[in-house]
Amino acid sequence: MKIARYDDITWEYEDELNVTMGYNSNLPNNDYADIYFAKIAANSQLSAHYHDRPDPSGYISFHFFQGGHIEVILSDAENQIIKTEKPFHVTFEHMEKHGIHNLSDTEVIFEIISAPKYAEGEERIL
Repeated sequence: MKIARYDDITWEYEDELNVTMGYNSNLPNNDYADIYFAKIAANSQLSAHYHDRPDPSGYISFHFFQGGHIEVILSDAENQIIKTEKPFHVTFEHMEKHGIHNLSDTEVIFEIISAPKYAEGEERIL
């Protein structure tokens, strides 16, 4: 068994995406999928982007385990606002544009599941 405690996560700010990413060697990571964390500051936005992935069946899924008050930025003009204190998932398929605007006055923290494994340089900022 491996445990990845929140206090043991290494956080790195990604300027291009305007998000802080969290890594830990105990988080699952193989060729099929990997997991990491992210946080978006209060009233800030994860830059709109998509993933140019080698596998068209791939996806990236965000798990907001403490709920959140966010606007999901989509590829069309129909962005969606989600406000809940309950956990929820938002999943984006291969090359689907996405961004997250944190509408709250506190940072929002979420877990990211990337399948297949995230490949350096696959993100395309819009």
